[in-house]
Amino acid sequence: MALPVEPPRADEPGLVPPVGPLRLGPVAPGSGRPVVGRTTDDEPPPAVLWVTDAEVPDAVAAWATLAGHFPQTGLWPLLLQGLYDGSGRPWDSGEFHPATEGEIAAIDVRQVLEDGWRGSLVPINDPWAPGTGPLAPFHPTFPGLAPAQPGPPVQTFVPATGGARIGLVSCRRPADAIGVAGWLGALNVWQQPATVSAVLRSWEDRLGAIVVGLGFATLTLLVTRPPETDDDALRVAAEVAALCPDALWQPEVLLPHPPREATLESMSRLLVRQTLWRLWFG
Repeated sequence: MALPVEPPRADEPGLVPPVGPLRLGPVAPGSGRPVVGRTTDDEPPPAVLWVTDAEVPDAVAAWATLAGHFPQTGLWPLLLQGLYDGSGRPWDSGEFHPATEGEIAAIDVRQVLEDGWRGSLVPINDPWAPGTGPLAPFHPTFPGLAPAQPGPPVQTFVPATGGARIGLVSCRRPADAIGVAGWLGALNVWQQPATVSAVLRSWEDRLGAIVVGLGFATLTLLVTRPPETDDDALRVAAEVAALCPDALWQPEVLLPHPPREATLESMSRLLVRQTLWRLWFG
């Protein structure tokens, strides 16, 4: 199914729907309820997103239609998968730490990725000479942000997955959905969900990246302006690895991509013209 070719925007965040059946435009995803996040003060915890009680048949088609209505609804849709044990975590357990748009906007994306590169990728007792090892050709210095990809966006596709739960997040842009909802799936790497949203904002602007789905510790993106050259793909791969180290160190998690070595150059070859990214924060 054809999906959005540009990250959409809403003028205002929408209202999180109440408990019960829902219809948005032509889509009736079924019954659902608001999910409440955690706060550190005495104020009543906010509803961070609305989730369906059950899987929605043909969920990708429903997602695409809801995404098309986002500029009017201010509710960004997400395809949701829970923890493999059937517990419904995190969607049924309130494991969320929401942030504000202002907190997301205040984050320095380059500094975040430099910290991730230095803290999660370069060993303390570094055995590799400059420009060598799995981070070649950039080791040991983060190369900076990749340039915005020129040219028109490309058409993207999400493979049909059958049923999935759907979440709706009140926000102005898709990248903010993670921080506003307070998704903690990247907690093993980043303490604050706003950090992930800040990087995704930058990827929205430079790569046309669109948040499609979340699992307990997985993030799925459509990329409508992926890198077109090997050199650009290397720079983008450095950013991906700095945000999500397991994308580099555990390449088997990114199946169905073909097997590859755990090196930046090997990962970058998969990103050339690749419009569907799945990241796992182990």
